[in-house]
Amino acid sequence: VTETIFTSWNITIALVALAAIALVMPLMHPDKKDVFILKSDVIEQSEKEKQARKNEQEEHKALDDDFTLESAASTEPNYKKNKKETFGDMLDSHQGLIITFGVLVLLYLILWFKSEGLNLNLNIVNWTFITLGMLLARSPKHYVDLITNASSLLGPILLQYPFYAGIMGLMKDTGMMNELSQIFMQVANADTLSFWAFISSGVVNMFVPSGGGQWVVQGPIFIDAASKLGTDYSLIVMGVAYGDQWTNMIQPFWTIPLLAIANLDMRKIMGYTFVVLIITFLVFGGALLLMGAG
Repeated sequence: VTETIFTSWNITIALVALAAIALVMPLMHPDKKDVFILKSDVIEQSEKEKQARKNEQEEHKALDDDFTLESAASTEPNYKKNKKETFGDMLDSHQGLIITFGVLVLLYLILWFKSEGLNLNLNIVNWTFITLGMLLARSPKHYVDLITNASSLLGPILLQYPFYAGIMGLMKDTGMMNELSQIFMQVANADTLSFWAFISSGVVNMFVPSGGGQWVVQGPIFIDAASKLGTDYSLIVMGVAYGDQWTNMIQPFWTIPLLAIANLDMRKIMGYTFVVLIITFLVFGGALLLMGAG
C-alpha cells in the first residue's frame, strides 16, 4: 500500500478528482421545480404507497371475474392488460424467459449433484433457491417484485450478485476476459500500459463489478506485460483500480440501498453519475498517461 494507495501521486490524483467533481456538480443543480427533497418520513410514505397499491389490487380483484389468485401475487394485474406494452415490457412479463433460465440452472444443479453427491456450498445453496424461484415465478418482473417485496432495501442486490458471479465465471473460464486484456495490451507500450489497464478494467467492470474478481484474471496478465515492457508495477495496480472505480458511475449497483431509502428511481441520478464518469476518465486517464511518460 505504501507504493500504491499512500503514494503522493495517488493522493494528488484523488484530491484533483474530488475537487473537479465538487466544482462541476453544483453547476448541474436542477431548477427549483425539479428538486426532490428527501423528507424524514419518506420510508413511512413509501410503505403507505405500497399498501395503497395493494388495496387497489384487491379492489380490482373484486371487480374482475377473471382475476386469479396467481395474478394477485403479481404487481401486473389483469386490469392493466390493455395497456400498450413495449418490447422491454414483453420480455419482463414473458414467463418462458424466466422458465428457460430456471431450467438451464436446474440442469447444472442436476449434473452437480450427480457428480458431486450431496456436496453443498454457498453457491449451490444460493442457486438452488434462485432456481426454484425462477421456475415458480410468472415472469422476470414478477420474480424481481417478489424479491423486492421481501426485502425492499437489499432485494435487488441479493438477486444481482449471483448473476454477476455467473457472468464473471463465463468471462474467466471461456478466456474472454483474457482475450479482452490482450487486445488492449497489443496497442500498449511501456508508457501507456497503465492507461490501457485502466480502460480494460473499466470495460470489464461493466460486466463483472468486483474489483477482486477482476484482479484475479487481469492482474497477472498486465503485471507480466509490465515486467516485459519495464512499466512500474504500482501504475498497473492503480490503473486497474481506477478502471474499477471509473465505470461504477454507470454501473451504480452500489446506490441501490440508498435509492431505496430515498425512494428515488435509478434514472434520477444516472445523468449526474455519467458526468462524473467523464470527469474521472479525464483525471485518471490523463494522470496515468503523464505518470507513464514521466
